[in-house]
Amino acid sequence: MRIPTTRDIRLFGLINQTYTHSLLDRFFPVVTLLGLGGVQLPLVAMVWWFHRNQALGGSLAAAAILAFLLATAVVHLIKRRVKRLRPVAYTEVRFLVPVTRHNSFPSGHTATTFALAAVVAWYFPAWAIPLFLLAAVVGYSRVYVGVHFLSDVVVAAVIGLISAAAVLLRFVLG
Repeated sequence: MRIPTTRDIRLFGLINQTYTHSLLDRFFPVVTLLGLGGVQLPLVAMVWWFHRNQALGGSLAAAAILAFLLATAVVHLIKRRVKRLRPVAYTEVRFLVPVTRHNSFPSGHTATTFALAAVVAWYFPAWAIPLFLLAAVVGYSRVYVGVHFLSDVVVAAVIGLISAAAVLLRFVLG
């Protein structure tokens, strides 16, 4: 089991307990739901639907699904190996979502959000900044709502980006 560093615990406390606001307390629990596959994949399916008759239609759908699955698989493999507990095991937590019992490191919500943002941004470069900002906000929300350390989110973002790059390089460009 990997224990979080003192810096991880301090940063978590700043985000989850110190730098808070009642409007953010309502905003972030909703935003964090955008990290769920049941929300993400239908949104990508809508993008695909509107562009299905274009040459990129089929490859967008395939790349998105493959990147999502790869990021999810990598996250679960790491979670089983590292077995870092959620922040509640190490410090006081202000929960804004239901408590989960699964391991903390890395964040699956963040990894899949970054993977899908990268794939969609590849096909629609003009959307890149809003997509990556949204992915970053989803990642930040995981700390704000009390279920992840900041390092869980940062590593997950890298996993998502690498997953998307691997899929795009192998199946779209390759």
